[in-house]
Amino acid sequence: MIKLTDDTKDLHTRYLTVMMGPSHPATHGTMMMNLVLDGETIIDVDIDPG
Repeated sequence: MIKLTDDTKDLHTRYLTVMMGPSHPATHGTMMMNLVLDGETIIDVDIDPG
């Protein structure tokens, strides 16, 4: 019998901070975003419109 376990709880990872902007093809106009990522998941965002 095969025992399935969740090994992801043992991983020690850090969040990645990415500065996107001041202009990006995905945004309309000028905007700067400071993103905090956990892999591909956005944890926090600080938006600076301008």
